[in-house]
Amino acid sequence: MNKVGLMKKNELQNMSNFYNGEKFNGIVIVPMDYEHESGYQCMKYILLDREEIVGVVGGSSDVMHINGIGGLGKEPDYKTRMVKAHDLRIDCLPESQCLRLFSDDYMDLPFNFCGSDFIFEFVDYKVGGSNEKEN
Repeated sequence: MNKVGLMKKNELQNMSNFYNGEKFNGIVIVPMDYEHESGYQCMKYILLDREEIVGVVGGSSDVMHINGIGGLGKEPDYKTRMVKAHDLRIDCLPESQCLRLFSDDYMDLPFNFCGSDFIFEFVDYKVGGSNEKEN
């Protein structure tokens, strides 16, 4: 069991935000105890590289986009609307009961969109593999 899996929800909520641009393959979605102006709960995101915390972002976010807006990825083919498939799995952490999304592919956080929406995009590097792009 990793460190994040053993943390209580309030410990995750109180983590300070940081992100230095590292790639990650997991996201823990931490619901906050307050609402966004939209009426939905705000969320904080714990970014993981395997089991290691590489970033904490959000806190005022009410929406997350996975693989870009509309799921079209970083460089979509707009003519065919074809995108590379990515395996994204979800489990629930035992102590905090927060959801963890994880993949065999790395993701990137290119920018914070509209101030509260977060866009997580897949990049073509495999976890545990070399940093050579796949063909």
